[in-house]
Amino acid sequence: MPTIFPIIRFNDADAGLAWLKDALGFEEHGVFRGDDGVVQHGELRLDGAWVMIGSESRESADRFGHHAGTGFYYLAVDDAAAAFERARSSGADLTSELESRDYGGREFSLRDPEGNIWSVGEYDPSSG
Repeated sequence: MPTIFPIIRFNDADAGLAWLKDALGFEEHGVFRGDDGVVQHGELRLDGAWVMIGSESRESADRFGHHAGTGFYYLAVDDAAAAFERARSSGADLTSELESRDYGGREFSLRDPEGNIWSVGEYDPSSG
């Protein structure tokens, strides 16, 4: 069965790692650092959702281009109100309030420390 894992590049991967854990509730599965202590690759999960992270570097920019702060992500959750309260209480940069959507469920958006935009909502396109 095919599976997709978003990869998020951060200029400060430690800050991104902390934000994913504090604001959204992700848990570390594995974080691998170079000899200099910089995050080379990280894997985080929230229930069945996974993301991989890494540090923006000259090598990654040469291979993939500059991407830190340019992503847009949608995270489907069972309880958007609880996720919203967690994000708000962590001091996350909320870009929209919790709102009902015509296509189903409630949703809000927030910005991570690099400027990536995350929408978090109850609509799950794979469930129907």
